[in-house]
Formats: sequence, structure tokens, C-alpha cells
Amino acid sequence: MNTGEMGNNPTPSKDVFCVSCQTQLKGDYCHHCGEKQLEPEHDFNLFYFLRETLEQYLNFDAKVLRSFNLFFIQPGSLTLAWIQGQRKAYMKPLTLFLTVAVAVHFFLPTTNVYFELLDELISGYNNGNRLQNVLGYNMAQAIQLKSQALNITPSEFYTLAFKKCWESSKLYLIAIPPFWALFIWGLYYVQHRFYLPHLVFALHGFAFFMAIDLLFLLIMSDLLKFNSIDDLWFLPLFIGYGVYLWRSLQKVYGKISWTWQTLKFLGALISLIFSIIFYRQIITVLTVVGM
Repeated sequence: MNTGEMGNNPTPSKDVFCVSCQTQLKGDYCHHCGEKQLEPEHDFNLFYFLRETLEQYLNFDAKVLRSFNLFFIQPGSLTLAWIQGQRKAYMKPLTLFLTVAVAVHFFLPTTNVYFELLDELISGYNNGNRLQNVLGYNMAQAIQLKSQALNITPSEFYTLAFKKCWESSKLYLIAIPPFWALFIWGLYYVQHRFYLPHLVFALHGFAFFMAIDLLFLLIMSDLLKFNSIDDLWFLPLFIGYGVYLWRSLQKVYGKISWTWQTLKFLGALISLIFSIIFYRQIITVLTVVGM
């Protein structure tokens, strides 16, 4: 036997296990959890560390740009990409929604977009209008009791309540899409029997509504210096959103007959309006109750 030849054979390497989940590695990355095997001369290099950080930042930045490009320019495309499994290149639906919600929280002008005025709830209660006061809450009585408890006048309570409602209404906007998604699920159950695709549609759809509403209000209040905005000014905003919603529904759920498309579009739009109205009234009542 030639011992020289045996001595030249490489020594079998030992098994290497993932430091995070202890799965046996078959390459540089763990096929179970995705953890990378460390290479000290490479991974502990300062230049590599800085380059990797910059690449991750640029990749995230590119992901944001790609996401918002589809979000604003191609209605429904971002939702459809998620449903079809194209997810790594785009922001997660909840991340995108929260990004817009944070912008709304910090930059929304002092208007009652997402909460109901106390006078409207009082009028709804007095007139028995359940659409104007869904909960049937006696706001006038609540104002009287709360004013006495806080030792302030009803007028002062109005001012304080407006500020509190404005602040709290921006904190819980995430509650609207899950509620709206229930209606969309009912309308398009045949296309997608699972609830989650409809929730993603609602997250994207309501995020777009918040985004254009915020831009509109900023332009009207900060750029054009409007002290108050008449309801008529919101008409172009709602028409524009209606077009966006129509095209989004076609993109995500496919084209159907004109009659069914129109009926389901109206169902989706009306259910969104109802969801916002319901949220506005709920958040106002809860805020006043908590004062």
C-alpha cells in the first residue's frame, strides 16, 4: 500500500451546525432559519460591515420606492403582488399602512377627519337618527356631567374634547381596515375564500385614502391657508379615490360584467364610508367617556 498517496488525501471536514437553530449546515446559509455561517476574516472586517450596512439601507430604500410606486401609480398592483407571492421586493402590507398612519399622526391638520363633532352626535340622538349616532349615545347629558365633574363650563369642555378626540382618533386607525375587510370578504368570497387577502386589500386601500386625504388637507391648510374647508371641496378627493378603488378591485379580483363590477364597487365604497363613520363615532364616544 502506498502510504504517501494516503497522506495526500484531505481530512474529512467536521459537521458544522447553525449557531441559531443547530441545524446541520450544507452551505454558507442555514436552510432552516437563514442564518449565515460566520467567516471571521470576512464578517469581522470593518469595511465589509460598513458596506453590508449601506447595502441593506439601499435595498430597504429601493423596496420603499418600488412599493410606493405601485401604491400610488398602479392601483391594486401591490396587493396582487402580495397575493401572488411576490413579497421580498416590496414593503409588508402592515408596514406600509403604519408608515402612512405615522405620517397622518404627525402631520394631519387639526380637523375632525377621523372623529365626529359632539354637536353632530347630539343632533343624531335628539332626532333619532341612528346613522348620525350609531350607538344612540346621549352626548348632551355626558357633556353636562363631565363638565360638572371637571369643574369647567360646557364650552370649555367642547374645546378640550375636540383636542382629545383629534389626538386619540389618529392612534387607532388600524381598527378600520379589519372591519372594512369583512365587507370585502363577503363581496369577493368566490375570488378568495381566505380572509387575509381581503385584509391586505383593505390595508392598502385605506392607506391610500389616508395618504391622499393628508396631502389634500396639508395643501388646503398650509399652502392655501384655508381656515375651514367646506364639504364641497372634498368632492374631487372622493371622486379620485373612487377611480382608484374601481381600478384596484379590477386588478386584484379580475374583470367581471359591468353590472356586477358596479354593484360590488358600490358595496366596497359604501362599506368603507360606513366603516369610517362608525369609527368616527366610536372614537368620539370612547374619548368623552374616558375624560
